[in-house]
Amino acid sequence: MLTEGIGIKPPQHVRVFMTLNELVVMQQEAIKRADHRAYRSRRDQWGAGIKTGINLPHIGDLSRDLRPIFAGCLGEYAVKSHLENRFHGRVEHDMRLLKYGDFGIDLSCFGLKMQVKTRQNEKPINLVRRTNNRGTVSTIPAHAFCFCEWQGSANVYLVGWCWSETVKSKPLVSSVGSWKNAEIPDSDLMPMCRLKDELEAWQEARQWR
Repeated sequence: MLTEGIGIKPPQHVRVFMTLNELVVMQQEAIKRADHRAYRSRRDQWGAGIKTGINLPHIGDLSRDLRPIFAGCLGEYAVKSHLENRFHGRVEHDMRLLKYGDFGIDLSCFGLKMQVKTRQNEKPINLVRRTNNRGTVSTIPAHAFCFCEWQGSANVYLVGWCWSETVKSKPLVSSVGSWKNAEIPDSDLMPMCRLKDELEAWQEARQWR
């Protein structure tokens, strides 16, 4: 993000606190997704999970394959909750059980389609998987990406967002596993308040149709 008088700097994170009830609901949703995708029966590194399992107070153990799905659910819910503060009842959350979780639409509002990515470390780089298991670059149906950070607490931090064109413009790298990712640094992102302003513009445009 280019800031006048300062230069390029990452946007300020937005903290979203998750209640115990919300954490439990997201855990149940993650379990449903994991069972539907049959990750436990897969032998590839993506299906097994990149990080080890984790124990959360009042929640219990999250296995290695469940942890990234749980983090993803938290990120989606946190972005939805943040946007709902201004657009109450207008943010649609795609909760369908799909065999593969990537390359889809997580949230939409006034026709603007968003995909949410949640990282689990403090490194100011966000990864978007861009190839399938055959090495083919997949299309991106979303208009924009929202990026979050979660480190095992009741807090989810909204890092920022960018248009899909920014993701498409990045070179592909192999950081973990055999697939290729686009790397989007935090400094390339815009603050979440800009996304709300953009959604208002989309809302006005739809009203004139």
